[in-house]
Amino acid sequence: MPTKPAWIKLSPVSQPGPSRGSSTATPGTDGSVPVAQESVTTETSLAESVTMTSFYQATAASQTATQMLRPGAAAALSVEAPFRGSVLGLGLTASANKTAGTFTATVYVAGSATEATLTWSNSTATTTNTFLKGDYSFSAGDAIDVRVTTDAGFLPDPSTVEVILYLAFNKEASGA
Repeated sequence: MPTKPAWIKLSPVSQPGPSRGSSTATPGTDGSVPVAQESVTTETSLAESVTMTSFYQATAASQTATQMLRPGAAAALSVEAPFRGSVLGLGLTASANKTAGTFTATVYVAGSATEATLTWSNSTATTTNTFLKGDYSFSAGDAIDVRVTTDAGFLPDPSTVEVILYLAFNKEASGA
């Protein structure tokens, strides 16, 4: 699993979001390794929380903006933002090291691509990318998802990939 910043405290939940519960793991539709969902919260403010949610995909070569799946879902699903906020980061864990080609995961907000991306380097099975709070904002009710683009030379083909999306929510009615 990708390394998380020291200020984040993990707590397992049964569904993504700022609430707490019990942890769950759901195998992928292709029988891939189970993917657990977790929620994270900051220690600094009751008005703000940080959440992470999982997306997964049996990734292959020559994909263009292919929407990733949510654990337990037969079809691609987005996350509906319960509050306004911003994207803080992306983390990737794969079933094998990437050996060739290109792989980019991009955050989409309300159906539009953002510049919040994660590029997977060769000879690694994990990577992360973080963003400044407020750089990639969203509104309450926006649909948020992650989409994958690979080139024809992407290897290993296929590779099971989990992407963790880190979001900061501002629960106050007004303010930054």
